Amino acid sequence: MLPESRWTSSTGPAVAGSWPPAAPLAVVPASPAATGMSAAFAQFSAKPHLRDSTILVVDDEELNVRLLERTLRRAGYTRCYSTGDAREVVGLCEAFHPDLILLDLHLPGMDGFQVMEALRARPRGAEIPILVLSGDDRSEARHRALAGGAKDFLNKPFDAVEVLLRIGNLLEIGALNRELREQNQLLERRVRARTRRLRRDIAKRVEAEAALRTSEAQYRELVESAGDLIYQTDAEGRLLYANPVSARVLGLPAEALLGRRISDLVPDEHRAAAQAFYRHQMEARIPFTYHEMPALSAAGRTVWLGQRVNLVEEGGRVVGMRVIARDMTEIHEVERMKDELVSVVSHELRTPLTSIRASMGLLSGGLLDAYPERARRMVEIASQNADRLIRLVNDILDLERLTSGKVRVEPVPYSLRELVNEALDAVRSTAEKAGVWIVPEYVEQTFCLDPDRICQVLVNLLSNAIKFSSAGDTVWVHTRVEDGTLRMSVRDMGRGIPADKLESIFERFQQVDSSDARQKGGTGLGLAICREIVAQHAGRVWVESAAGEGSTFHVALPPCESRPAGAVVVGE
Repeated sequence: MLPESRWTSSTGPAVAGSWPPAAPLAVVPASPAATGMSAAFAQFSAKPHLRDSTILVVDDEELNVRLLERTLRRAGYTRCYSTGDAREVVGLCEAFHPDLILLDLHLPGMDGFQVMEALRARPRGAEIPILVLSGDDRSEARHRALAGGAKDFLNKPFDAVEVLLRIGNLLEIGALNRELREQNQLLERRVRARTRRLRRDIAKRVEAEAALRTSEAQYRELVESAGDLIYQTDAEGRLLYANPVSARVLGLPAEALLGRRISDLVPDEHRAAAQAFYRHQMEARIPFTYHEMPALSAAGRTVWLGQRVNLVEEGGRVVGMRVIARDMTEIHEVERMKDELVSVVSHELRTPLTSIRASMGLLSGGLLDAYPERARRMVEIASQNADRLIRLVNDILDLERLTSGKVRVEPVPYSLRELVNEALDAVRSTAEKAGVWIVPEYVEQTFCLDPDRICQVLVNLLSNAIKFSSAGDTVWVHTRVEDGTLRMSVRDMGRGIPADKLESIFERFQQVDSSDARQKGGTGLGLAICREIVAQHAGRVWVESAAGEGSTFHVALPPCESRPAGAVVVGE
């Protein structure tokens, strides 16, 4: 409800009362006498399409209002309203939606600047053009009015012809803006309609393709939902896009990958084959292919990628490739380990089994009946080879249980003295037989660990030290706690380990010398088992050595409270 005030229209006298008026504010066309225009106004008369424009005059001087109304009527404008109360302007704008406001600046109760500010705060209020008609001829007032939202400014007293010219220009601009908005709305409706049609067309095409390649689409969705690598190249093989998984797997920021040729990520020995594959697909226009290739990460690690390569075509020419790739490194590593396992195990099984079979053949054939001492030696050889096979099978099973999570690591506070003594008891007979001295050094302290598993680590390390020591040599075992971390070491005086073997000896079936398995009786799995057990304690194992100077194996275990939760139970 607007405040009680006076309002006038160009079609009748001023009326006092509450808003809205009792009678509808009808617009009555001016009489022929009222609309008759002099020759001076003829060239500035309202254009036909602007005659019904709504004009609101805001001025508290009745003489100015009458002059403006008369001028507007004579120019042919039929919808003119006026008010002397600036507080009514917002309400009148909401009621009549004027196309133009003629505004005086100095009004009682609320000046013209405040009116413009109030209009800007209303929806679409800032779109109404304002022509300021003011007796304030200061440049500051003019600048402030134009900055506050006025489109034009005239000083009083004004020239009627100039006022009509300015009014016609502002209304014409407003009409053009409205026409532009209508055209924009029409375009938006057309775009929405076109978008709906395109969506329907795309949906039909997707359905058609899905009907032909249902299994392929299901596999692609499975790959994408698994967070695989997704990247796109141009026709020269330069990366245009790489998703975050690609950046993480390759160890480079996504920005650093852009612009690089995909073949540059391939190791030198595989690069030519990869380039030939991509070139063949593009030249032969093969839409979809699958290819596995190695790539080098920023850290120098080889990553095997299984790629589904789709050609991207525009205008009948190939412009690039879109690739969804899966990290196949683990699968390749499993294949390598399987081949290695089959090779090593077949060798390790064949040699002792052949020996056992030969010994049993001699004994069962009675060829050694007359030679009891040789027969006893054959039985000893067969027994040793059987023990070697049992150790191999047990080590394989232990390693498999550790890596698969079937073995639970259960840390408890345990005496380090008892731990070392138990390990020494396990290797004592072996050391005495080899003539090797073992010197223990430990602290009278308890530590949180799984005693059975850590004892197994110490036994493996001590057994290796004894195995590669000569008669009369000494092996030292040390345990201490520093800054809450348990540190254990086993040092020997053996032949040492070459620098290029310091890391690889912790892998499966790896030994410094391939003849060690036959001469020393090892399986090549002991250190791999040690590494798994220590890892389940969130610890670390490593070796320091130089050829001919002996070796020192180190184990470091953090306190229980600092271990991650997943380190307590293997595989969880």
